[in-house]
Amino acid sequence: MSIENRRAGSQARTGVFVGIAAYTLWGFFPLYFDRLGSVSALDVLAWRIVLSCALLGTAMLLWRGASRLLADIRALRQWSLVVAAAAVISINWLVFIKAITEGQVLQSSLGYFLVPLVNSLLGILVFGERPNRWKIASFALAAAGMTVSFLVAGVLPGYALTLAASFGLYGMLRKRMALDSITGLLLETILLAPIALGWLLLHGQPLSVHAVDTRAWLMLSGIVTLVPLLLMGLAARRIELGTLGVLQYIAPVMHFLLALAVFGETLDAARTIAFATTVAAVLLWLVGAFRRLPDPARAA
Repeated sequence: MSIENRRAGSQARTGVFVGIAAYTLWGFFPLYFDRLGSVSALDVLAWRIVLSCALLGTAMLLWRGASRLLADIRALRQWSLVVAAAAVISINWLVFIKAITEGQVLQSSLGYFLVPLVNSLLGILVFGERPNRWKIASFALAAAGMTVSFLVAGVLPGYALTLAASFGLYGMLRKRMALDSITGLLLETILLAPIALGWLLLHGQPLSVHAVDTRAWLMLSGIVTLVPLLLMGLAARRIELGTLGVLQYIAPVMHFLLALAVFGETLDAARTIAFATTVAAVLLWLVGAFRRLPDPARAA
């Protein structure tokens, strides 16, 4: 084996381990945000935005330097996309926080299981991608499952659908931006930070009303947000997107297990139908996704 092949293999293994670490950290998010149940969801969101902006801004200034960072920002001609992405990701963060603090961890799991299907549907509608029969079947099965679960429960899983739709839209907007994920998130938090800071100053609860341990957990929200994102960015540069797409299911599977084992949620008939059809739809989607990947031997 040549030195180049050994190096590529080492990079791929590192990428897989880093990707697993990123999605495992995201998988533990329900435990973290549950610790903030005594804080209003809007306050948690505001602190998360402000602290993420401060930490990421400092890191980017040290890494790229002020002149290079400002040059990248001045060269950007897609501010409407950045504004839209900032609005959508703030909705996603808020809904996720509310779902966890209101004991709807199963819905967060279901929402992130649905994200690849939403991404594929947006790819068809917005980017003109052509689905194969496996992906069409996955869309039909997921839609049928949601319809049946609605008829059984009499209510749609609002948190799950909002999480899936918002994160899918966010991915679509980011795909259209000429920005890397870290710079994009920095610009989004810069736009959101003044609003978040204004909320904390005018409407937010003072930190002094919270217990000491709650304050400590709240101050970690910036680090908690950025570390898995940075790890995922490192993984994306080292492994194929197909591998990264499979790893992304670590987080919703962990949410599902935590909901049952830690948070005491139960699978009633409607939830069982929703999860069973969604998982089956995801499996069909994965078959369709891997069938579209180029054959290395044939390409060679």
